[in-house]
Amino acid sequence: MSTHRTTQAAFLCGPFLFRSLCLIFFAISLIAQNQTVETHDAGGGNKQELVRDASGQVVETRTIDANGKVRSRNTNEYLPGNYVPNTTTTSYYADGKSVENHVTVTYDPSANFTSELAEQFDQAGKHVMGHKLLHDPVTGEFRCWKWNADKQDYQRIVCPSGEESGEKPPPLKSVSEADAIKMFQAARTAAKAEQKSERMVPKNLVLPEETPGQGKFAVVLPAAMIAGKQVSGSVVGDTHYIRLRPELVIQDITLPMPPGSNAAKLSGWRIEVAGSRPQRADAPFTFAVPQSGSQIEIKIYPDGQPEQAIARSVAIPKPPLQSGKPSTGYVAQVMCVIGDVCPIGGGFSGDATAALASFNDKPAKIVAETNDMAFIGVPDDLLYGPKQLLFNEGNELLAFPVVVAQIDVVVDSRHLDEFHSEVKQGDKKLVFAGLVGVQNLPDDDWKAGMFPKSNLEWARRFVPGFEVPRESHSEREEREMMEKLEAQQKGQKSAGKEKEEKLGTIVYFLKNTTTDVASWRGSKDQAFVLPLNPESFQQGDYRYKFVIQANKTGTYAMDAALIPFVAPSRGQKFTLPADVSSR
Repeated sequence: MSTHRTTQAAFLCGPFLFRSLCLIFFAISLIAQNQTVETHDAGGGNKQELVRDASGQVVETRTIDANGKVRSRNTNEYLPGNYVPNTTTTSYYADGKSVENHVTVTYDPSANFTSELAEQFDQAGKHVMGHKLLHDPVTGEFRCWKWNADKQDYQRIVCPSGEESGEKPPPLKSVSEADAIKMFQAARTAAKAEQKSERMVPKNLVLPEETPGQGKFAVVLPAAMIAGKQVSGSVVGDTHYIRLRPELVIQDITLPMPPGSNAAKLSGWRIEVAGSRPQRADAPFTFAVPQSGSQIEIKIYPDGQPEQAIARSVAIPKPPLQSGKPSTGYVAQVMCVIGDVCPIGGGFSGDATAALASFNDKPAKIVAETNDMAFIGVPDDLLYGPKQLLFNEGNELLAFPVVVAQIDVVVDSRHLDEFHSEVKQGDKKLVFAGLVGVQNLPDDDWKAGMFPKSNLEWARRFVPGFEVPRESHSEREEREMMEKLEAQQKGQKSAGKEKEEKLGTIVYFLKNTTTDVASWRGSKDQAFVLPLNPESFQQGDYRYKFVIQANKTGTYAMDAALIPFVAPSRGQKFTLPADVSSR
């Protein structure tokens, strides 16, 4: 390898030179100064030259053949504040002058891909092939054009689907009564096995003296607490998905767990709520909302040791939250997120201790329940994709076809399960905020709607004043045009719908909760609002990148939510046979 540094040419702009020519030479000299060229042997008589700027960044790479002809040239354009450079790649025919291919790729300041222009020429310089691709990183949508050599112009086409996207998902299907009962029986058997395994602890749990608080939990209650009505809640160990949900009331609590205990199980603990009888803390608990008063009193303690109770008071929300349950039938939120809760609406007892829920045959915890809403926890180890959400009370079994998705935030190749990480002052970290499984929601199920109605208030806890994105007239025309174009490319007739349904949207929210520790580049008020539609997943899973700049050393954290503004899933109702419901 050899290295040499170019220097500014020494010359004077005498009166006999044109001023413009002098300025051109002077500009070229300024560009050239402080650049370093490295030459490497590329084998076969070829060599490669790397041009670095004063900061050491590679601004150009040239490949030169054995005849001294330039065969390819790659340039990097470093825009101020951008995380990665824009790139241009040019390849040449054997003469080293005639361009064979030319490709330019651009990115936004946070390294999200925004465009690609690819051109191919014959040796006479005629543009013979190529394509143009534009990408909106916020919505994930792509727009494509293909070069028409005969017309010497770009023509709009439907973008090819990515390898990850595969075929469009089929419509969500109802389930047969026999299959629903079979899955329910399997889920009930699995739930009993899980309870037996988790509750294998000593009957009398003795706390060592001066045990520091180690177990961080939260008592979850429904926000719709009407005097005299039966409701249910639960104790959970993780609230990073549900803590901003308006339908739920969260009361954090720290328990003095003994060393070596499994803090996630809560086996051996009891809870009393609003004067109810002692109930297990590792399962849903139920109580009647007091007829008077503005607070709910909570006590939690080791079994048989009420004197060691930890007490909390929770204010009853006023006025009670409106559930937005359907006037008839049962509905469920069609898009459920792993780690979050999935709401279902209808007519219920409010007693979750006598109910069971599952996704297919996978048992799921009932986090809270009222007389018209139930909030089903989506298990952390559930696989994403289409599922049947089952809910049973008494001899009634409900089944809802839903899609399970996952929020996947990655920083430094590490998945942030609880959306927080450590930084040092001055750090710049690239965050990959992804979604997995949303593309399994069929196009026909992206109908505009909202369930529960509190989803709008939930969104406004991320972004005050948020309004649901609506498909504009121009966007609708664009969508219809592309649907016709897609049908033409497949040799099909366009499906002329008598009445076009309004398209719904699913919004991905991300919010910086530690603005003193770190700031987010390119965000508005330290939050991102990413509205998505079926086209957002044409290339597979959705991904959005942004840069975190650490203001000081510490722990930064974020909130995230996937909020659907689409019509809910309608449920089926089955009656369990006596020999099944009584087991």
